[in-house]
Amino acid sequence: DSGHCVMASSAMQHTFNQPYQLTMVTESFKGKVTGDSPRDADLYAMEVREGDLVVLATDGVFDNLSTEDIVEVATASEGAEPEEIADRLLKLARARSTGRYETPFSLASRLNGDRYYGGKPD
Repeated sequence: DSGHCVMASSAMQHTFNQPYQLTMVTESFKGKVTGDSPRDADLYAMEVREGDLVVLATDGVFDNLSTEDIVEVATASEGAEPEEIADRLLKLARARSTGRYETPFSLASRLNGDRYYGGKPD
């Protein structure tokens, strides 16, 4: 069966538009810089089969592309190499980041009281 998302993680944010930031604090910056450690990450496990496509991305993609957008690109790219699919997703996310598109970020913005429309360049 193809053309659907089996699992999607939730955004890892402290509050709206404050994503977790993986940080390695060196001795000279201890007490001056804060960040998140790998221990703060969510862990997921699931079985995959040959031919499954696993998309791992940062907020630069997920702020600008919905799950439906990602599935649409993946479905239209059936038979393509994973690198080609990743490139297509990147190009679409970049295009959406600079326009006045309805994006996951703009929807979340409005849910948080902002009157924001469009993508989010990172």
